[in-house]
Amino acid sequence: MIVLFLSLIWAEPLSYEQALDLAHKHNPDILTAELDITQSEGSILVAQSILDPQFTASIGQNLSTNQQFFAGFGLFNTEISGFSWSTGLSTQLPLGTRIGMDWSSSRSATKYELQDAPIEQEVNPYDTALTLTIDQPLLEGIFPSYNMRNIREAQSNFSLQRLTYNETKRRVLKEVAQAYWEFYHTGKLVEIAEQALRIAQDETQNVSAQIEEGNLPPIEKIRMSSAELNAESNLIDMQNQYIDIKEQLLLLLGKPTSTEIQPISIPPEIVDIQIDEATILQKVKQQNPSLLRLRSALSLEKERLRNNKHEALPSLNASARFSVNGWDESLPTAINELIEGALPGRYLGLTLSMPISNLAVQGNIKSQQAALEKSQLALKKMEQSLIQQTKSAIRSFRSAQIKFTLAQTNLILAEQTLEADRALRDAGRKTQTELLSAIKSVEDAKTALERSQTDYLLAEINLKNLMGESFYIQPSRK
Repeated sequence: MIVLFLSLIWAEPLSYEQALDLAHKHNPDILTAELDITQSEGSILVAQSILDPQFTASIGQNLSTNQQFFAGFGLFNTEISGFSWSTGLSTQLPLGTRIGMDWSSSRSATKYELQDAPIEQEVNPYDTALTLTIDQPLLEGIFPSYNMRNIREAQSNFSLQRLTYNETKRRVLKEVAQAYWEFYHTGKLVEIAEQALRIAQDETQNVSAQIEEGNLPPIEKIRMSSAELNAESNLIDMQNQYIDIKEQLLLLLGKPTSTEIQPISIPPEIVDIQIDEATILQKVKQQNPSLLRLRSALSLEKERLRNNKHEALPSLNASARFSVNGWDESLPTAINELIEGALPGRYLGLTLSMPISNLAVQGNIKSQQAALEKSQLALKKMEQSLIQQTKSAIRSFRSAQIKFTLAQTNLILAEQTLEADRALRDAGRKTQTELLSAIKSVEDAKTALERSQTDYLLAEINLKNLMGESFYIQPSRK
């Protein structure tokens, strides 16, 4: 008891709002969910790289030699040496169109030398080219929604992570709200147990005095000693429960369990509230975080199935390539030829690619259909479960209102009965055993009142959580 008393002296005050704020900032589950959002943001950037224009540049030098034989001339050696450089820019459009522009230039010295005769020839021209390449899918990959599927999926995953974060945050804050008021409730139970122990000690002294005066038999002292020990044992149990709940709350707040805290908020006044079951059920269907997350996941699965069905189309690509070239011993002359279009070139063509059995696509579609049905079942199951939970929560809330009023009435009755029984005991018309029973009734009535008040708050918090509403309930302060 001394240790608990000292811990309360040095405990830092903690309000209900502060507990929720601390959990929002430091709870490990909430922080992990925030990091999942950050990861999904990175995935969006990775997916968007498909539209990122690509710049390329290269430079190099080559040397090659070989030997060939031509009838009538004999063996001759060929040596090719030179350097080249190029640069280019390419990009992909949402329609699947791939466009590339490349400029290249090289200069290769080609040397021919007959092995059996002193005949030698060398060619050393500049070769320049400017090429435009366009590729366009005509079947698979023609729709922007399909070509942007990785971006759309990354964005959907980002939205899903935000909904998951909201769901996690609400779950944790609900646990914090419940733990805070349980912590407060257990503290009140400790106070009741301490008061019960003091009453038992006072009654023991009173009974001892009555026994010395001969007004009560000695057995009453044994009975009071038993009642005092029982009160002390109950106090120890309440103190242990208080410490356990405090440690659970500290873990939710992301603080060391050795931290000493004391709740300074007290429950608000309980009033009779008439609730509309239909309105509450409608809010649950529209705002519940779990339902919002599952609906988002279902939408993502539907989009994946559409993309998988599109993949069943054959791959048919149209390609176009246009080029202008320049070739001369002088680099400026070669560039002028390129600009004038003296050496044009082009290519137009179609490329068809189609698996015979298309097993991979069929397997993906079948797998995705199963994933979609699982997502639909999960959503339906959650909707049914939440309807049942909400109806049960409404019943609990209404019951908590009635039990609180009843507990208030029972406490008044128990206190009046104890006052009357104490007077009758002093007058010799009631036994000490009957008085102990009345004392225990008052203690039980106080405990029941504290429990009913806490149960009312927990029922309100549960309803707010199901409806996706705020847990801030404007408590009072000590």
